[in-house]
Amino acid sequence: MAEKRTVFGWIDAHIHVDQYAIDERDRLLNEAYAAGCEAVVGVSMNLESCRVNRELALRHGGRFMPAYGHHPEIPLPDPDEEAELFAWIRRLHEAGERFAIGEVGLPYYTRTEAEQAGRPFDEGPHLALLDRFAALAAELDRPIVLHAVYEDAEKACDALERHGVRR
Repeated sequence: MAEKRTVFGWIDAHIHVDQYAIDERDRLLNEAYAAGCEAVVGVSMNLESCRVNRELALRHGGRFMPAYGHHPEIPLPDPDEEAELFAWIRRLHEAGERFAIGEVGLPYYTRTEAEQAGRPFDEGPHLALLDRFAALAAELDRPIVLHAVYEDAEKACDALERHGVRR
């Protein structure tokens, strides 16, 4: 007699689908769904990445949860891009769309690479951007997806606590 297995669905809680080639994205997601993946959380790198993830969410009806933000391991956005990103997120919130804030956090790898090479690194602007995203997540009552590696986790959690982020 064959062993009876119970198969439970799973969720990929952190994937950069937008970083795959355009012609691979839908195939990758459909294969994951067919293999038992209930849903994915597609995290963003920057404003353009957010737009790509929104399109994926619209095509994958409820199975693709986008997370909108600015990844801390890439260069900081210029002030105009930052303002546009925050305004864009607010518009989608007001429209009632489903999304999380992310991927946001602190640039552990960029910082430690600079320190190991003897280059100065100013973490201040990164902390300020994380603080803005934490405040936005709390204000909009949105989940947040963090990039908070090793000792940066404590600093990131401090920002969440300071703003009362609940999810």
